[in-house]
Amino acid sequence: MGQFATGVTVITTQVGDDKFGFTANSYTSVSLDPPLILFCLHKDSKGCPVFLKNGAFAVNILADDQIEVSNGFANRELSTEERYQLVSYKSAETGSPILDGAMGYLDCRLSSSLESGDHVIFIGEVIDMGHRPEKRPLIYFQGGYRELLP
Repeated sequence: MGQFATGVTVITTQVGDDKFGFTANSYTSVSLDPPLILFCLHKDSKGCPVFLKNGAFAVNILADDQIEVSNGFANRELSTEERYQLVSYKSAETGSPILDGAMGYLDCRLSSSLESGDHVIFIGEVIDMGHRPEKRPLIYFQGGYRELLP
């Protein structure tokens, strides 16, 4: 799987005090009409019940200057609060955190979920989005970050 280059995202959720966020490259578009996307999360993750309970999430598409954010949200040693101290954010329509500096975001309501193998597939309907076209994407390939050539 490491031979497939991907963008890097941080998937976030927050409703009230229930908050979680993690780095993911298991994100993709599902449908244009209606606009649906999906991400996958290990079924034993402490985040699974939070995403299911909150029923909403945001996909933050990281920019090439956000390696520290990517590494922090991927670090299992950091608590949720420590992860969110790495970057400022604002709340989307659903309440999910939109990370400052991201090149784009998708604010989603959970449409469905499906357990498959050792992961849960979360499908969300996009209700809002934004992007910063001047930013360049953070790319992951063969176990490391890469740059796009101009």
